[in-house]
Amino acid sequence: MSPHPYIAELLMRLAAAPRISSSTPAEARAGYAAGRAHLGPAAPIEQRADVMIPTRNMTVPGRWLIPGHSLTGTILYLHGGGWVVGGLDDFEVLCRRLAQLSRYAVLMLDYRLAPEHPFPAGLNDTLDALNYVATRANGPIVIAGDSAGANLATVAARKTGLSLAGQVLFYPLAGSNFETESYRKFGTGWPLTKADMLWFFGHYAPPDAWRSPDIAPLLSPDLSGMPPVFIAIAEYDVLASEGRGYAHALMDQGVEVMLHEAHGMAHGYLRQHNFVEEADETLRHAAEAIGKMMSAEREQST
Repeated sequence: MSPHPYIAELLMRLAAAPRISSSTPAEARAGYAAGRAHLGPAAPIEQRADVMIPTRNMTVPGRWLIPGHSLTGTILYLHGGGWVVGGLDDFEVLCRRLAQLSRYAVLMLDYRLAPEHPFPAGLNDTLDALNYVATRANGPIVIAGDSAGANLATVAARKTGLSLAGQVLFYPLAGSNFETESYRKFGTGWPLTKADMLWFFGHYAPPDAWRSPDIAPLLSPDLSGMPPVFIAIAEYDVLASEGRGYAHALMDQGVEVMLHEAHGMAHGYLRQHNFVEEADETLRHAAEAIGKMMSAEREQST
């Protein structure tokens, strides 16, 4: 289908804006932060608390979002931004809505960013945050994230020794092949371009590491035993092909996969859930999937 009218309007605005790939990390982060003013209202929640999470190297910030009482599960959320940009304040509106819809506690992680902290710093922070959550969670744990955050989430889900109820991956960064069908179709002129992705990868790790399964989980030889996963893919996204490929690779190895394709949408669309019904619909589907994952995990543990 044609791009959603909101996406079409966004493309017109982006045409006159500097690309991430032509920016410094500091400039890209400032531009990303400026977008907070256009995300709309934050959903009400019961509690919001900033914490410092111990890791193997240092402590990193986190933020608890508690939607109400009688919580029976926890979601660890990893934000997107190509491992280089983004932070708690950039994704709180999205995570508040997820907490409200799912009715589970959400812990946002402000993992360390490249290039100051290249691979595997952010991944190590994610693994350590899972251990932190495991000592404090009331009930099962789901790990979630978008884009590069989804990358960290699913790699951590494979590497952790913890039992997780599930994964929620929004337009995941799953591979390091820049010649896929979606890269060829949407590699220029869209919110996320091929040049942007090469810029992100270049800051995150040296090229000879890009095919590591800990960077490109689609290349993992063994995905069996992974927890159930909800994957959302945007139609007009350079990452769409690898997202589908990852979903099918998981299915082929016996992992339960719930695949949602958002037609007319482009990369990053979820943060516009206040204005785009399709974005909020994706979050509602994700919340339903999380509920099923949590229920299944509780049944198995009893």
